[in-house]
Amino acid sequence: MQPQADPTVPSQTKENPLANLSAGKIMLPILIGLLVVAYMLYTGVDMEVLSKTDWGWRTVQFIGIALILMVFRHFAYMFRIKKLLSDEISWRQAFDIVGLWEFGSAVTPSTVGGTAVTFFLLTQEKIKTGKAATVVLTTMFLDSMYFVACIPVMWLIIGNEFFSPDLALGKIQSLSEAGVLVYTFFAGYTVMLTYCSAIAYGLFVSPTSFKWLLESITALPILKKWRSGASRIGEEMIMASNGLKKQNASYWANGISSTFIAWTLRFLVVNCILISISQTPNLFEHFMIWGRQLIMYVLMVLAPTPGGSGVAEGSFAAFLYDFVPDGLTAVLALIWRIITYYPYLALGVIILPIWIRRIYGKKTA
Repeated sequence: MQPQADPTVPSQTKENPLANLSAGKIMLPILIGLLVVAYMLYTGVDMEVLSKTDWGWRTVQFIGIALILMVFRHFAYMFRIKKLLSDEISWRQAFDIVGLWEFGSAVTPSTVGGTAVTFFLLTQEKIKTGKAATVVLTTMFLDSMYFVACIPVMWLIIGNEFFSPDLALGKIQSLSEAGVLVYTFFAGYTVMLTYCSAIAYGLFVSPTSFKWLLESITALPILKKWRSGASRIGEEMIMASNGLKKQNASYWANGISSTFIAWTLRFLVVNCILISISQTPNLFEHFMIWGRQLIMYVLMVLAPTPGGSGVAEGSFAAFLYDFVPDGLTAVLALIWRIITYYPYLALGVIILPIWIRRIYGKKTA
């Protein structure tokens, strides 16, 4: 017996977005990623370099550190959602919500992400609709602000070499000679900046104007089928804006700090992987490696594939090859995805049935 729909929950949460998941949708991103890596291995791996690389204790040690960083990243997100909800949920609930949020992001295109999943999870955890909308939109704003703020700072510190290994290696002389991926990044950053600015306007300036704008745009004949969804988003923005007016400085301090820690820990995984094969980048190079991943993620956001599969592996090769020994790019890209992506697919498969029994079991008892 399915639980009765809560009439106070917006229509997007009355339908369980997790119910649309299937074994095929879970396997698709795995298959895409592995096919791209297989192609990279076939065309670029150097067996001689592979056999001469030291895969000993140093590798085990720093791969272990990379895994620990991902555990702490998960905890940082748990801390964030718990504090944004004023500790209304337990650590166990926070663990499930973050795990299923990441799972939803892993099996849907990055342009879709796990937002609808998160909204549904929060309402099913008995979080009021207004607070759920506040938390979801606040986390969207904080995550996008991380990139919007960090990218220009990195550009100022590092210069144009931040965008292109070819510039760093002297293969090209100016950013205007950079390839299509760099220009795609600038397009993606513009979209992200616009998106972040729109959320900020709706949350902090005028949510009613934000709703009016969405409804006006979707009044066009070609966009009419999205009008009801736009109106719902506008209502959620108004609720979120009203909710944020009640928050104090500690609310934002917890949200900003945990967001910065979570994303930075994820990006430091690549630094650990490079150190694990006896690479010893200096401090500036470590900074560059971390920064290049900002670009990679923006490209992954634009990817039409689930979890950015294929685009992620290709971006690794395109933007980090100057720090990777020739012939090992595909191997290290696979290790990177095994640490940062595939665990959330496995974790979601494990958590989902347990969460369903915990939530729906109570309602049907």
